[in-house]
Amino acid sequence: MYINFKLLPSLGLTPEDVIVMQMCKQNKLEDLSNELKGSYKYHLTVLTEKGLVGGIAGKKSQSEFEKKRLTKKGLKMLEDIETPEITNDDLKLFDWLEKLYVGQGKEVGNKKKTKMYLALFRVNSGIEKNELATLLDEFTRDEDNMSYNHKLEYAFFKPSSVFQTKFELDQSRLWNYYQKNEEHMLMLFEELKSK
Repeated sequence: MYINFKLLPSLGLTPEDVIVMQMCKQNKLEDLSNELKGSYKYHLTVLTEKGLVGGIAGKKSQSEFEKKRLTKKGLKMLEDIETPEITNDDLKLFDWLEKLYVGQGKEVGNKKKTKMYLALFRVNSGIEKNELATLLDEFTRDEDNMSYNHKLEYAFFKPSSVFQTKFELDQSRLWNYYQKNEEHMLMLFEELKSK
């Protein structure tokens, strides 16, 4: 399990919170109630207040700790935490893009991979924050471009074969779009700096 420790402070979480979240996730398949009621009561309370941990109805014979589970919000956050290189800005961009693609009847693809590819694109291209948001806005508003882009995951990276696992910027539809429209994009980036 990979943990993006740099992301935790922006989410208001500690490494111990992540351990408790993982235990609640695994509690569905194996009984970790003894571990949860040990020294993690405080973290369970905090995570429950944040809506990340909940419980199931279960059986009367089960303790409250046997019934602890991650909520949908908790599962999504744990998935984000397990994504390398991702930042809070990346997550906001992903959420916006996901709604946009779904709204247009297009596919998102593998969410975890897409978030990782978004982060890798940001790191490898050097385009970040408002500039990346501007590039994505232009990319998604270009009707000719979007008629060929049916899956969000492939906007950031599409391997040339099933054996390719290493991210390469040249195989990014977004990067190719940027290069094709570089002069226009640089002008937009300059406008952002002057605001």
